Amino acid sequence: MNSQGEVGPPSSVSVTLQNTLKLCQGTTCNSGAVLPDPSFTMIRGETRNAVACWNPNPACGDPSGNVTSNPSTSWGEQSGNSAVSTAPVGSSRRINADNVGTERITASYSGTTLNRDITVTCTPQSCENDARYRDYCSDQPYTMPSGCGYDLNCNGSRSCDFNWREVAPE
Repeated sequence: MNSQGEVGPPSSVSVTLQNTLKLCQGTTCNSGAVLPDPSFTMIRGETRNAVACWNPNPACGDPSGNVTSNPSTSWGEQSGNSAVSTAPVGSSRRINADNVGTERITASYSGTTLNRDITVTCTPQSCENDARYRDYCSDQPYTMPSGCGYDLNCNGSRSCDFNWREVAPE
């Protein structure tokens, strides 16, 4: 208020947001998708890209601040069961779901460390989805890889009758 009791123009306030570390899915910091915290599930054989982003946006909506390949950024895998592996791919990091199990990955930058626990599951193939299922007779066993690290024992689905004989025409 001024001396005559009138309200003057509003004062301006400046707010400075601090940079925060986040893990974004995809290959850019403005992908719109944060890597799920604190854990998520992948299917064996699946891959995802992730980037470490250091900017003031609390989500993954700011294209600046990709520190994935920065020499000051460290990446790690923990738990020792080799469920996942990570590798640099361009300006992102590829997460590979290698084996069934749970493993923690970490990303650290500027004194901040983020952890994500990844559980790798497997959906096995089925005998019915294999081409040989329709080609083999029901009494003909065969094996096929399950896709989950073990073999499936299958039998074909065809009904085969071998109790016949050829007769020469008369």
